[in-house]
Amino acid sequence: MVTRRKCVCTTQGGLRHLGLVVWLAGLVVAMPAVSQAQSELSARAVMERNDEQMRVRDGIYELEMRIVDASGRETVRGLRREAYRSTDQDEWSLLRFQSPADVEGTGLLSIEKGEAQDDVYLYLPALRKSRRISGRNNRDYFMGSDFTYKDLRSERLKANRYERLPDEMLDGELCARIVAYPTTDAERDESGYERRELWVSQTTWLVLKTEFYDEHGENLKTLTATDIRPVQSGDDAGKLRAHELLMVNHDRERRTVLEFDAISLNTGLPKSRFTKRALERP
Repeated sequence: MVTRRKCVCTTQGGLRHLGLVVWLAGLVVAMPAVSQAQSELSARAVMERNDEQMRVRDGIYELEMRIVDASGRETVRGLRREAYRSTDQDEWSLLRFQSPADVEGTGLLSIEKGEAQDDVYLYLPALRKSRRISGRNNRDYFMGSDFTYKDLRSERLKANRYERLPDEMLDGELCARIVAYPTTDAERDESGYERRELWVSQTTWLVLKTEFYDEHGENLKTLTATDIRPVQSGDDAGKLRAHELLMVNHDRERRTVLEFDAISLNTGLPKSRFTKRALERP
């Protein structure tokens, strides 16, 4: 009897152990399957996941811009950016310089209207009026930085044709490598880029690196996103965002760093804040 009871217990223990082994084996098999499923996503599907990660109703961003020239001299500026996105994917953003005194009050209003032409206005306090940025002027550098007016706008899926290259590791992250081509000659002319290459994390679906190429195939600039962590305020607390962006300008031998001091998402900003009149009355 003692022997039989001992055998029963051993058998039950063996079954439990076998069940654990089977579960772990299933998990090991499932993990590559998930990775394989992600690797089989189309380029467009990858960018749609990125768009979903970035999509919020509105946001407020407090940040510092540091411009470093070829000799190492720094120019530091404080900014505040507010953004609003409608359900039909139209987007409004208002960026305002807060310091130093010589640029305080300068603002940039961008209204992105799906497939229609964007409305972009730069307000200069000294002139007390705004001017429209259009056409090839969108490739001009914004306020001495290494970001063009076009660079400051969000990724527009309809304005690009995407292709997927083999996956690549970047700083320990498995990334989908995507090439973005402008869909029209007008879009290409406005941006000044023949193509962009993007490294999209398959964990967070954030773009970790972007390389910008001109019509001659030269790599003009490289943008990297680091210090990725959850947003700690707003209704979307916990949503991941990069808190530092570095744009290296290979052509000009310069760089611009954007450091985000505070990010708040879905705060209830009204659409009425994003008008030309509001831009000209800081």
